[in-house]
Amino acid sequence: MKTLIVFALPLENQLKSVDLSNTTTLICGAGKVLSASKLTKHLSTHTYDHIINLGICGTIDLTIPVNTIFAINESIEGDTLLNGKGLKLTLNLVNPGNLPLASIVTQDRVINTEEQRIEVKQLKSFLVDMECYALAKTAKTFNIQFSAIKIVSDHCNSKTNTLTKKDIINSSKILIDHFLQFFPSL
Repeated sequence: MKTLIVFALPLENQLKSVDLSNTTTLICGAGKVLSASKLTKHLSTHTYDHIINLGICGTIDLTIPVNTIFAINESIEGDTLLNGKGLKLTLNLVNPGNLPLASIVTQDRVINTEEQRIEVKQLKSFLVDMECYALAKTAKTFNIQFSAIKIVSDHCNSKTNTLTKKDIINSSKILIDHFLQFFPSL
């Protein structure tokens, strides 16, 4: 099976020392338009059986500790509301190590105010990122299986803007170490 692993940021790709025989990595950038366009461009010249989005996300649930890992079973378009509901995509579930399942809201902005947190809660989710929905929609367009595994990096508050490179790298290393326990040879 030929797999593409997609990260938003170069700092999230902590697979650099892993032998990737049937796997390719792609940095798509943050935000829906950039991530969808980068993935579309890549898929126009490459073929894959499966795409996995690995990376950081925020949570509006303050009881969830930073560095908690989730298998994502549904992605919600958080900026386009139809009848007060976001567009939803069910994902192909990859769940290494029996992770907790969650849906994720994808928005084109960093969530860091109470008003924004309430908007996410109304979509019946507690995780937020900036690319999963766009990547999933692009994969669906190309008829490729799509999965996502995310690690909580912050609590979608004023501290979100102070995340450092060290914080992102640390969370990403924890995510990759967990992932590789179950997929040692990609």
